[in-house]
Amino acid sequence: MDCIKKVDGGRELTGNVWVKIRNDCTWTYDVKVVWRFSPDSTCKALSPDATRRYESRTPPCSTR
Repeated sequence: MDCIKKVDGGRELTGNVWVKIRNDCTWTYDVKVVWRFSPDSTCKALSPDATRRYESRTPPCSTR
């Protein structure tokens, strides 16, 4: 969907990854973030023109 966009992202000092998602659509959508190395976020309603910040629950796996 072209109107749901990642607008920012980064990593906390704790190692948790975060992302901001924006809804530029005309409708409200249920949105969840699928993390690569953490459990997925829960579905949350994202209203038109709204931005929500999601944070992963656990730091990513270390690679050796």
